[in-house]
Amino acid sequence: MVYIFYLKDKNWDEIWKNFKGLNWFGRRLKNKERKVLKKILEEIKLLKSAKIIDGCGTGFTLAFLREFGYSNSIEIDLSKNSLAICNELFNFKSGKDVFLIDAKHINFPDNSFDFVFSDGLLEHFEDFTTIAKEFSRVSKSWILLFQPDPTSLFGRLKRFAENFIHFSWEKENFYRKEEYVKVFSRSVNSEGINFNKQMWLLLKKVKI
Repeated sequence: MVYIFYLKDKNWDEIWKNFKGLNWFGRRLKNKERKVLKKILEEIKLLKSAKIIDGCGTGFTLAFLREFGYSNSIEIDLSKNSLAICNELFNFKSGKDVFLIDAKHINFPDNSFDFVFSDGLLEHFEDFTTIAKEFSRVSKSWILLFQPDPTSLFGRLKRFAENFIHFSWEKENFYRKEEYVKVFSRSVNSEGINFNKQMWLLLKKVKI
């Protein structure tokens, strides 16, 4: 998906090179996300043969999907260090389970995937309209987003730290649920995760 091109200003290889593992809060969040993902896949009755795509990161989502029986699932990333983490943590193989992609040569045909998943990505864009169009283009029907919730206590504290004491562990744009719904045109359902630090939005593909 061409959205990786718009993230080229970040040195993702360096970011993942310095990855030291998840802290207690991060592990708790992943456990909550696993339960939410499983519940949603069951509720929409997604077939086990469904084609699913996600961004790699640490590989946790792909591990969850394989655990749930979705063997036709892959993850992509432009960072070789991200793929190395996926291999170290879950033994996922480059070129088979996870794929290193070149930002200049990313292309999936329209309607390539039954289910497109994104965990903590859109907040890195000043304008996520382009990636929203890509999500809708390659998805046959479903799009699931896990995004930071700026209205949560954690989100408000993070904004305070960035705006008033000029501290930031990772610069993000603060988008509310309504902004995602407006761009994607329709929200099927949404809810908070892990003290509402995150929110999930299940979206039905629409033409943008």
